[in-house]
Amino acid sequence: MPLDQDIYSKRYNELTGEYETLQRKREEVEKEKRARAQKREALETFYGELEELEVAFTPQRWNAIVEKVVVGVNGEMTFYFVNGGEVTV
Repeated sequence: MPLDQDIYSKRYNELTGEYETLQRKREEVEKEKRARAQKREALETFYGELEELEVAFTPQRWNAIVEKVVVGVNGEMTFYFVNGGEVTV
């Protein structure tokens, strides 16, 4: 049985819209993945440099560097430093 052209076009447009929406979501996820990989690499480099310094962290040093740490509902932690900087992990 032949398919009505209007029905075909409508369904095609619906599927095209869904595909484009999923493509945008995929691109957003890929962008987030790249950003997280960059953060991870930066943190690993930072930690590696700290290990080379062989400096032990003490509560006094922590308080001299970190102003506060905020833990979000999703487990994300934002460190606020006394120099105004901040890092979210």
